[in-house]
Parts: sequence; C-alpha cells; structure tokens
Amino acid sequence: MTPRDVSRDVSRDVSRDVRRTTEGLPAAMTAMSESGRAREAAAEGNLPRSHELSIVARAVHGVALGMFSALSVACVVPPPIDVETQADAGFNAPPIIIEAHDGAANPLEPPDSVTVDRDALNPTLGVTLYDVDGSDTLFVGMFVDFDPRSPLGPRAACQAPPADDGAAARSTVCSTGALCTADDLVVGNPHRLEIVVYDRAPRPAPEFRLAEDPGLTSIWTFQMFCTETNPT
Repeated sequence: MTPRDVSRDVSRDVSRDVRRTTEGLPAAMTAMSESGRAREAAAEGNLPRSHELSIVARAVHGVALGMFSALSVACVVPPPIDVETQADAGFNAPPIIIEAHDGAANPLEPPDSVTVDRDALNPTLGVTLYDVDGSDTLFVGMFVDFDPRSPLGPRAACQAPPADDGAAARSTVCSTGALCTADDLVVGNPHRLEIVVYDRAPRPAPEFRLAEDPGLTSIWTFQMFCTETNPT
C-alpha cells in the first residue's frame, strides 16, 4: 500500500464523516462564503455554533489520524519468526564422507569392497569428512553386520577435530585391527561394513547409530572381506 493510496482513502473517509457530522446544522456552518453584513449581524449568535464546529473538526481530525495510523501499521509485514530463529541458530547440515582409503592409500568408495587382514600390523582406514560447521568435532564409528534387533557398538571409532584454519573438510585415521574377529572367518565372507559419521557425540546403547540432539549423521556402506595372512 503506497502513501498515495493511504492519502486518497483517508481523504474520502474524512469527507464522508464531515458530511455526516454537519447534516442538519444551519447553513451558516456549512457555507464557504457569506456577505460581510451577514457575518457582522450573526457574530454573537454564531459563537455556540462556531464552538460546535470546532469540536466536530477536532473529532474528524482524530478519526483521520487514527485511520492513517491503522493503515500504516497494516502495510508493515513483519518477518516470520522462524526465519529470525534460524538465522540466530545458524545452519545445521549432516556431515558427510567425501573420501576413504586403506592403509596402502588405495581410494575406497561404495560399492567398493574393503579387505581387512587380521594379521596386519596396525591396520588403518582413513576418511576425509566434510561439515559446513567447521567448529564441530566429528565422530566416526565403524559397524560390522549391524543388527538393529540386537544392536552392538562400533568395532572401531575415531574423531576428527576442527581444522586449524576452520575449513569444512578434515581428515582422520581409524585403527581397524578389531574390525574382523575369528568368528567372522568362521561365518564367512563378505560382511557388511558401515562407516557412520556424527557431528555430535554418538548416543549410548542401544542407540549407537544416532547422535545426541541436535546432531546429524551420514553413512557409507562397504562389503568387507576378512582374511588371515598366517592362519593357525
């Protein structure tokens, strides 16, 4: 609504109110001009009427101001509360895995398979993570054949603290010596390896796969083959 629209509407309403208020009053109150002799003759007699006209004018003026204020307020659209809240709270997005590699620096990406040698010396798996909030510490959990009906915690875990320069991407290396057990060899290959990244600390049992509120997670899934270099 523009000022011109407001002015036009107020003028129309004020004119209507003046017409309604002055109906039935003597012509001396509504006439735009009179002869000098008529004004002199009616000077004393018109004093009460002049006072009444003044009251009418003030009332109409008050109505006009009230209408203008109401219209002005109606034209202002406040910003949605949820937008302001989101701006104050900051943007939250799930962390993601953008790269993984084994101890020999071979790149890994689903649906690739991962081979874990139980006899390897200090086996590792490295991951590069990305989070829009560079101040978050990221947590990594590695689950093998996870069954939600009988949930077990991660067999390997590590963390990626914020980068020194505040960058959204950061890397970490997880020890994977416990990923494969003797039972896994008996059961046979392949197994399901799930790498979960959290932007808040993981919840305790049995909600291992969830982050503490308001944390978010994402996951990469691989086939995993367990081997032994020197079987006994």
